[in-house]
Amino acid sequence: MNIPTYRGKKIDSDEYVEGFEDIYNEWVQSGYETMKCLSLDRKDRFKEYSIGNIHVSTWQENFDRYMKYRL
Repeated sequence: MNIPTYRGKKIDSDEYVEGFEDIYNEWVQSGYETMKCLSLDRKDRFKEYSIGNIHVSTWQENFDRYMKYRL
């Protein structure tokens, strides 16, 4: 498995993969809809990306969360 890099930092644990397979399969079944694409999101938006502060979500969920807190 290729380990992704975020902001120049390598995430080197499999912990972030929880939920990956379900979201990936839904994305494939949707015909690769952009809004269902996989995305890593921070649990606490005020902290940096780290193993303890990320979870797998869809692009739509990540975007919705951004929109909720952007103001």
